[in-house]
Amino acid sequence: MLAFALILLTAISCNTSQKNEKTIALNDISEPILDTKNDKVEAKTGAYLQITLKVSNENRPAAAGVYLKYKKPFLNQIDGASSKDLIMRAEDVQVLHGFETEMQAKAYLSTELFSKDIVGELGPLLAADPEVRIYSVFEE
Repeated sequence: MLAFALILLTAISCNTSQKNEKTIALNDISEPILDTKNDKVEAKTGAYLQITLKVSNENRPAAAGVYLKYKKPFLNQIDGASSKDLIMRAEDVQVLHGFETEMQAKAYLSTELFSKDIVGELGPLLAADPEVRIYSVFEE
């Protein structure tokens, strides 16, 4: 799966000058992620954490590798985690994290998984400081 993702990202990076408007999501859907606390496949998403990263074309495969490495630990270990998607655009890379609540999204930013592991591996690959935004999902 990682090899496929790296090939896909390389192809995307090579074609970004031709298709600046196209947004491509890379989502590892090969097997369901279980919430080990409740044995459920998917939690309700009430908030999103969006992290926008400036990553050069040559560093995108390595950044995708970090995403793939930490997707399952995020979904299985982080309280309230419901989804995680990598979105590749010509101008940047975005990681969209789904949470049950906005409070859980904020709390994730201070976890060791995020602040030590993920930031530690992604830091050298970034061309600028990341943009971090949290959104609440509208419910009727």
